[in-house]
Amino acid sequence: MPRLNQWRHEVRFWEKYRLREDGAFNGYDSALGWDIDLAGDRVRGSRLHLPTADRLRIVAVGDSFTFGLDVEESQNFAAELAARYPSIDVLNMGVPGYGIDQAYLKYREIGQRFMPDVVIFGVYVGDYERSSMGFTSFAKPQFVVTSDGIVVAGQPVAPVAQELRRISQSLANRVYLVEIARNAMYKLTTRDVDRAKFFDVTDSIVHHIFDTLVNALDSKQSLIVVHIPRAEAFVEHDALHDEMSRRLLAIYAALGITAIDLTTRFVENLSQEQAFLQYYVHEPDGSVGHLSHQGHVRVADLIESELIKQGRKLAP
Repeated sequence: MPRLNQWRHEVRFWEKYRLREDGAFNGYDSALGWDIDLAGDRVRGSRLHLPTADRLRIVAVGDSFTFGLDVEESQNFAAELAARYPSIDVLNMGVPGYGIDQAYLKYREIGQRFMPDVVIFGVYVGDYERSSMGFTSFAKPQFVVTSDGIVVAGQPVAPVAQELRRISQSLANRVYLVEIARNAMYKLTTRDVDRAKFFDVTDSIVHHIFDTLVNALDSKQSLIVVHIPRAEAFVEHDALHDEMSRRLLAIYAALGITAIDLTTRFVENLSQEQAFLQYYVHEPDGSVGHLSHQGHVRVADLIESELIKQGRKLAP
């Protein structure tokens, strides 16, 4: 659950960066926690033209699946769409490690300046849990429920050196082996009521984020969510991830958001096993990574079909 996972993220970060110079953690951003291309447009490998009436502009936000980890820069679904249609701009603003909250904040702070016609929001199922945490790859802002409503906390994000000192002090105040035992006991004794509270609070936060985004778009803009399951979801069941996926899909439906659910769309022409093998990267050590090039091509196909359905002009 989030409390245990956040602690693991903090210890992992401290172990990796405590002996390095502060600059070793590239991309620190006080509003978002971290970002790419800080000196540029915060976009990954996309061209940008002046907006005109005959050019379609798309901004894609999300995490590493949108960014395109494990494939070449030209092989993610945003780049694939841009290559097919030189008459459109597809700006890839995905950032590895982001939750739904950070992806939304990046769009609000940066992406909306580009006045996109279409916002593509890539949501990996695990982003649901990330949105309930204040530290994942690094310290991050998060939405919290207060008596005054749902607000953003944790901004400005503390600098790297300050976070390292905080984690170091936290470790000094704990006996490490005792902490491992406590964490194990916490997992064993987490009650159903704690689990229900986690889902209720996170549901309200994710619902708030998407509701706010939908209401910020004008009548000429549209939102498409690409719902991205774990590769393992095609070959095995995991109760926590299955429940997070179900709740995300329910939120999209409740808000009337167009969602491309890869859980079902990936198996329209393939078996579950084939989708697992073809649409995700499989490393030599047996681990499974992000979407493969084939996976990104399939996502681009599905987005293209949705854009055509919306009546968007996709002149080559």
